[in-house]
Amino acid sequence: MKLNIYFIGIILGILSFFQNDDIVQKLKIEKDLIILNNKIQSLINKEDSIKSKKTNIYHIFYLEYCGEFKKELFLSNKFIDYLRPSYQICKPTSKYKYLRTSSLISDTSGNFIALFDGKRLYPYLNKQDSIYSGLTKLLHYHEIDFMFLIEGLSYTYIGVKNEKIFFFSTEEGKINRHSVFEFVECCWDKYIYLNTIKTGSR
Repeated sequence: MKLNIYFIGIILGILSFFQNDDIVQKLKIEKDLIILNNKIQSLINKEDSIKSKKTNIYHIFYLEYCGEFKKELFLSNKFIDYLRPSYQICKPTSKYKYLRTSSLISDTSGNFIALFDGKRLYPYLNKQDSIYSGLTKLLHYHEIDFMFLIEGLSYTYIGVKNEKIFFFSTEEGKINRHSVFEFVECCWDKYIYLNTIKTGSR
């Protein structure tokens, strides 16, 4: 898989976008990413606490899953073929729909400094111990190239690195990494089975 780095100059700093090209192309979201990144860039330019910093941005995508929640599909990684992008409209009057993400903004050292939730930019300058801080470090140091959540499943992040897939469960402020096999063995009922019963996705 190829990791692409996009650099966009802004008035007082440099905003860098890190994304795995293979998955972006598979989801056909290249143009949507440009629109999203431009939106975030404009908000950073207006935020006094961070607009003078050189920053990186890492997206955690919310993706729709159109397949069945069967263990064999996950163990074989075929569940990836059933993922689709999810969108939201920030304002009723907006002419754009935006990719649904939690977008993590860091300084050049990988410290989490702000969150874009699809509607607003939230500075987090004094909350380095958050889950978001840990996820930002994973992406900043390229331990993961692409990260996403499946809509309807709580507390479970999925990351891709060089065609390997990892699951990250988050509990009590901690991030636990699992291979797909480990996740199915230890956590399927807790994070997948129970959630799909609640949402009627089974």
